[in-house]
Amino acid sequence: MSHAETGRTTDDRCITRSRIVAQRERTFRESEIAAILSAASAVQFDDGNPTRSATRRWCPWLAAYSGARIAELTNLHRDDIRTEGSITFMRLRVTKTGEPRSVPIHAHLIEEGFMAFVTAAGPGPLFYDPSRHSEGSRTSPGEIQGHKLGKWVRLTVKLDPGVDPNHGWRHTWKTRALGAGIEERLRDAITGHRVSSVGRRYETPTLTMLADAMRSFPRYIIGTV
Repeated sequence: MSHAETGRTTDDRCITRSRIVAQRERTFRESEIAAILSAASAVQFDDGNPTRSATRRWCPWLAAYSGARIAELTNLHRDDIRTEGSITFMRLRVTKTGEPRSVPIHAHLIEEGFMAFVTAAGPGPLFYDPSRHSEGSRTSPGEIQGHKLGKWVRLTVKLDPGVDPNHGWRHTWKTRALGAGIEERLRDAITGHRVSSVGRRYETPTLTMLADAMRSFPRYIIGTV
């Protein structure tokens, strides 16, 4: 049947396909934020697999307050959590761009007990046990933990299949940071997005500037936490 007979044009069909693909926004909705962070807060320490329980407990919260990629977080070691002066931050060494960056830790995370967890942790990786992973594996231990975390989040909170359980935090953090009035160059520096202009490449926000920006980032209020 021709387009004339059906009354549908090529443009109409393209619009229909677009509607099917783009079913929803990539940011988490408020109910999803509450569900994920509540589930993370409810995780109990597991003697049999402590790094798995630590990943579930802390990585969603760290992502929520940094917009970092999950694999950047699951690769953190205890000595990557540092303090300079009055600023506590995480040094992300394993990044998509290959460029390490420092991200201030939000005060809410400290109140939640993250620093107590770090202090009690042994030396080495915080979120995976090297002895549980094969040295010859093509996928790094941090990536494996990230994939497992995503599956756990999706199943635990019955997350909408239209949003990524891990990467959704990057979209959510940047959107909330925009709403809080945090400058684009600071948003990009915190999340590790490459700058688009030559002029911006000459700007390197200091740790103090990033910490000031992080203080402006609004807290997540989820009721049960």
